[in-house]
Amino acid sequence: MERCCELRSVGIPALLEQVQKAEAQHTAVKADYLVGVWQALRAFAITHYVEDHDLNEVAQATEQMFEQGAFA
Repeated sequence: MERCCELRSVGIPALLEQVQKAEAQHTAVKADYLVGVWQALRAFAITHYVEDHDLNEVAQATEQMFEQGAFA
């Protein structure tokens, strides 16, 4: 019974803390990755003079999702 109480009072909170840290780290890595991708796409577009009318619907929808924070 003591071990169960110890798990409940110490083990489970420690495990939840680790899960929350992992979630925060994953979110930060994902955000950094997406920013890098968007920066590379922007550089490509500037280099190749891509105009709005040249973008397909998927690219435009993806841009809107990014601007609205869907990838955050």
